[in-house]
Amino acid sequence: MSNTRSAKKDLKQSKRKNSLHFNYKKEIKEAEKSGDLQKIQKTYDKAAKKGIISAQRAGRKKSQASQRLQASTGGQKTEASQK
Repeated sequence: MSNTRSAKKDLKQSKRKNSLHFNYKKEIKEAEKSGDLQKIQKTYDKAAKKGIISAQRAGRKKSQASQRLQASTGGQKTEASQK
């Protein structure tokens, strides 16, 4: 158990932050499973903006998802990649 007031506050903050991170990462996994490129990009951008993941990681993951979806469609361009 926490001894000081600041340690108790820190514990509350870390629990809240942990649950938020878990929810964002859950959203990312669901978007990846859906296969919708726009949804994937949107969730990665939101997570990067909130500081859940770094902007570089978000960009890398969006690029990888785009390449993966293009390969699965046989090289045809998807709606999001045409914009």
